[in-house]
Amino acid sequence: LFWNPTLISGNEVHVYFRVNSLFWDPNVFGRYLILAVLAATAYMVWTERTERAVAAVIGCVILIAGLTLSFSQSSIFALLAGLVALVALRWGVRWALGAGAVLAIAAAGLVLAAGVEPTSGRSLEVRSSGRVTLIKGGAELARDRPLYGYGSGSFQNEFSQRYLDVDEPEGGAISHSEPVTVAAEQGAVGLIVYAALVLCGLVALLGAAPLIPAPRGALVACFVAMIVHSLAYAGFLIDPVTWGLLGVGLALARAPIPSPLAER
Repeated sequence: LFWNPTLISGNEVHVYFRVNSLFWDPNVFGRYLILAVLAATAYMVWTERTERAVAAVIGCVILIAGLTLSFSQSSIFALLAGLVALVALRWGVRWALGAGAVLAIAAAGLVLAAGVEPTSGRSLEVRSSGRVTLIKGGAELARDRPLYGYGSGSFQNEFSQRYLDVDEPEGGAISHSEPVTVAAEQGAVGLIVYAALVLCGLVALLGAAPLIPAPRGALVACFVAMIVHSLAYAGFLIDPVTWGLLGVGLALARAPIPSPLAER
């Protein structure tokens, strides 16, 4: 636990203890942990070397232990989405649908175990650290200016003035959801560009290096996880990982590596 006074104060009053490693926020720590888990899992499900698959499993167990200590719910859901994407690429859509159903039930169990009452908005608000209010406020901002929004970087200021009744924005007045932020700041025009970027990114990564399925699977799974994680924690467009994944995928698509190297 390092240098985040808000997290330190929160740990003093909560029944659980969250860690953040060298990252400011436990959710950011969780994001990078699940990316490593998905990369290792992609290698594990495609490799034909048993000892290397076992090593990947051990690595994943250690990383998931760190994820558990971060108590990052958004990272857990993003990990599940990335795993479903891996199943679809490795065994087909039918298996992915089955895996998705099982994981959805498991996710629902996690939500219930966390004490979130489906009929209690207040409970969900507390468990989500105020994200429900932020997302609702962002949706209202987008509704008021549906075409072009309030401008780049305006969410924090507009939300603070409207809902917090202060002229100086507070640090927490961020929607934490990438589509909501885009809708409030850029309107429908921005959402179209955002959706096009996501779709083109997925298509590009799916078409990258078909002769080396493990790297392609890792890229796609990590990209899907980034999308899902940004629904609850934003940071999709500004995270270097997003552009790194696209850059590696495009590089592999332009210069595919021969299949004998797939297991190396």
